[in-house]
Amino acid sequence: MMRRGCLVDFVHFHAFPNAEEALVDKVPKLVETLVVPQGVSARLFLVPYHTFQLALLMSKVPPSLELVLFRRFMVRVAHRLAQEHNYQAIVTGDNLGQVASQTLENLRALDDASALPIFRPLIAWDKQEILAFAQRIGTYALSLQPYKDCCSLIARHPQTKAKLEAVHRAEKQLPLEQLIERTLSEVVVKTIHTEPLEKDATQKSAKE
Repeated sequence: MMRRGCLVDFVHFHAFPNAEEALVDKVPKLVETLVVPQGVSARLFLVPYHTFQLALLMSKVPPSLELVLFRRFMVRVAHRLAQEHNYQAIVTGDNLGQVASQTLENLRALDDASALPIFRPLIAWDKQEILAFAQRIGTYALSLQPYKDCCSLIARHPQTKAKLEAVHRAEKQLPLEQLIERTLSEVVVKTIHTEPLEKDATQKSAKE
């Protein structure tokens, strides 16, 4: 998206007990690696997972739908941030069929949770293309560092073809608006500052 001239901010859901730990982990470094060469500044919204996790534990949501529900929750929170900051779209790293949560049915369930368009630049890339691109832009080594992402904390056998009707029924068991409001109240924002590129360097980069 940045290659096409879009200004991009980032949203990351973390499983740390507090945002301070997330701020010194690899995610801010990954964002810096992405934005510094572009000569732009960006905001990183660090969103805690624990509020939604606790709600799941207290509910009777089918375990197989937990991952789909969490990803829908992520989209809903991102949508609210987009409304507050006048963003025009949501962008994800979804890659069709690479993992259980990224089937056509499950991606449709995500789209259903947002009124904004969801762009997926990597949707049809194969794994080797993604790895090669990560190496080229300098994020590969960072991405290999140990990290416990939120999705890995959820059910090991997620539904691969979630039906919207079943998703909607399960979602009604959660106090979504309360969860979104509480989660947003705990968001920490880190601004990644960079120096603007020189005009000549920008033109050279564009020609390349």
